[in-house]
Amino acid sequence: MELKYFLKLVKKHLLWLFLLPVVAIVTTFFLIRKLPDTYISRARVATGIVDDTRKIPGSDKSKSESDVNQEFSNLIQTMQLKLILDQVSYKLMLHDLLDKQPYRKASQNVIDLNPAARKHAIEVYTKKYNQREALSLWDNDQFGLYKVFVSMGYDDGSLLKKLKIYRWEYSDFIDIEFESENPVLSAFVVNTICNEFITYYTTILRENQEKGVRFLEKLVAMKQDTLNNKIQELKGYKLQNRILSLPEQARALYNQISSYEAEKQKLEQSIAANSGTLKVINQKFDPSDQQYLERSAEEINEKLIETKSQLQKNSDELIKSNYNTFYLKRRDSLMAILDKQIKLSTDRNVYSPLSTKQSLVAQKLKLEVDLEMSKNSIATLENEINTLNQRLDLLMPHEAVIQTYEGDIDLASKEYLEVLYKYNQANLEASYALQLRQVEVAMPNQAQPSKKIFLVILAGVVTFVIYLAALVIVFYFDQSIHDAKTLVGKTRLPVLGQLPLLSSKNLLIHTAWEDGQSFQTQQFKNALRALRFEVDKEVGDARLCLITSLQEGAGKTFTTLNLAYAYAKIKKKVLIIDGHFKDPVITKMFDTTVYLEDYLQGNINLFDIPRDHAVAILGNKGEDISILELQDYQTIIHQIQQLANNFDIIFIEGSSLEHSHNAKEWSMFARKILPVFENGRALTDDDKHAIDYLKEINGKMTGWVYNKTFSAKEKKSFLKKLLNG
Repeated sequence: MELKYFLKLVKKHLLWLFLLPVVAIVTTFFLIRKLPDTYISRARVATGIVDDTRKIPGSDKSKSESDVNQEFSNLIQTMQLKLILDQVSYKLMLHDLLDKQPYRKASQNVIDLNPAARKHAIEVYTKKYNQREALSLWDNDQFGLYKVFVSMGYDDGSLLKKLKIYRWEYSDFIDIEFESENPVLSAFVVNTICNEFITYYTTILRENQEKGVRFLEKLVAMKQDTLNNKIQELKGYKLQNRILSLPEQARALYNQISSYEAEKQKLEQSIAANSGTLKVINQKFDPSDQQYLERSAEEINEKLIETKSQLQKNSDELIKSNYNTFYLKRRDSLMAILDKQIKLSTDRNVYSPLSTKQSLVAQKLKLEVDLEMSKNSIATLENEINTLNQRLDLLMPHEAVIQTYEGDIDLASKEYLEVLYKYNQANLEASYALQLRQVEVAMPNQAQPSKKIFLVILAGVVTFVIYLAALVIVFYFDQSIHDAKTLVGKTRLPVLGQLPLLSSKNLLIHTAWEDGQSFQTQQFKNALRALRFEVDKEVGDARLCLITSLQEGAGKTFTTLNLAYAYAKIKKKVLIIDGHFKDPVITKMFDTTVYLEDYLQGNINLFDIPRDHAVAILGNKGEDISILELQDYQTIIHQIQQLANNFDIIFIEGSSLEHSHNAKEWSMFARKILPVFENGRALTDDDKHAIDYLKEINGKMTGWVYNKTFSAKEKKSFLKKLLNG
């Protein structure tokens, strides 16, 4: 359904839809027919960014895809810098000014240069090229030379328009293309861009790397000096406090103290054991034995005191020397001497009262000597342990200071090694710096296939598509009504009949009833008969029917005349009242002199209305007046009722509901209202208010007459023509 309305819209604009593309094609042809052929040259640069064969040996550092893309993007943008393109511009201008075969025909600005100005331009271009400087547009002289650039199309903006730089897929290569009307010019521009870019980028990269290496070299020296100073400070502190190795010294003291503690524990165990044994032996002697034994012990002690003294002295030296083997051997020797002396002493007591207990006496003497020696050794050990603890306490403050020094040295060492690594890495990267290479040199190529035909066709197609798209947009936003179903849906009022659009401008088709046999007139007659049937069914005995519309131009006059004639064909007495006072079209059409004003005011009666035609006409004078201004309400009712009594059906053509006062006044006297709606018209807010008014008039609203529709055969005929071209 929507498609056929769109095709109808296309049909209305069919001429322009084909005419505008033709105009565009012709215009484009004349505009581009003198365009020169174009030539494209291409060069390729290897970057080394993703080339594994050019990686630093031993380097396993991999780059992410985003990092790689960023590097390529930076290189491409660098190639398009004004700094690079200015170098190309200088070389192009110098070539055209110095060479007998310039790349392009001299512009008017170049022709206007006199020899002195030409020489000056060459000097300035050469100087700026060598110094890699841009022309200063603040300087009038250099601004004039820049305008020469522009006139020749050698400025950076003009070059960029024809320059194309891109990374070839995911490779390591960057392709540079340039298009111009001269194959040699295209190749020269591409090769010059490559050379200037490689020179500039390599120089900048090397300078930055050298700056970085020099900075790191100074930083390495500074960190090394800091480390050496920290080491010297620690060494000086150790020498000043006579510390060789604090951990070793502390460990030795701990070990020595532990050894003495263990020895002390053994001696304490020995004392306890010897004391117990000695107590048991003493219990085996009676009191008389004890007295004799004490006298013997005094004699023996006097003899052994010297040996015991030597043994005690040796034990002290043994402990102080940390059990030196010399003192160990001497202790063993003295113990052997002491044992002999004890044995000789007991042998002398063979004839004593204790002779039977000789072994116990010897054992008792031996235990007493050992007990005394152990007690003396414990005292010596305790003294040594105290001395060692004092020495250990003296080391503690030094340990905190030394740990601080060692921490500083460790931090300085890490910083030094880190900077040294960066320095070595920077040196290595500088030697394997990114080396750009032009792997393909641009050559003059053949002319590109002509785009003229393509552009001409494209102009026509684009114009056609744009116009068609505009029609689609217009159709999409179009809120007009194109079928009776939509009208019923939007107004909630029935449609009594549809009248097709006629190509004839004549409002009356009475000739069609006699000899009209065309499809169009036949369709109209059938539609009018169907409408007559529906109206007759709705109006019935009411007889008075007001024909109006929402807006002017809907075809209510056309509908009134033809519907009246259709009633006349079935032998009905029909009267048409022209109730449109402002625009009495029917009155003018039939040139009647019988007016509604005279009838209502009693100047004429109903018998003065001419009836020599099939349809009687009661016109109006076309004055700015309303029906209620002609006569009072009751008189109007009486006069119209007389007309209704003498005619089978009366059609009143009123104004549209745009002029609501006229139509509403007539609706007071009409018994039925028949509104006409024009096909293709959209409903406005005023229309919606008028429709609400029609709904409120209970029993008077009959239904719509849907006018100016598109007949089915005409639609099919149009579609067939459109599809067949």
